[in-house]
Amino acid sequence: MQPDTNPAVSRATKNPVRLETVTNLQSVQCPYCGEMFETEVDTSGGNQEYTEDCYVCCKPIVFRIEVDVDGELTGLEVQREND
Repeated sequence: MQPDTNPAVSRATKNPVRLETVTNLQSVQCPYCGEMFETEVDTSGGNQEYTEDCYVCCKPIVFRIEVDVDGELTGLEVQREND
């Protein structure tokens, strides 16, 4: 039996790393155009703030999410990027 020539591939196949992502589908209203749209909010990283473009008008929306110790979404706030 030939040894693997690429140890990184060998390690990856023997001990795959599992990354868990917990997402919640949420309805939000764009603070620019007022349109409602659904987006997935990833709660696996705890409390966070990130920017995502509106699916309708493409302007940047700041998302602030709050997560409890069990990883459950407890708060979601959206606002214009420069507010």
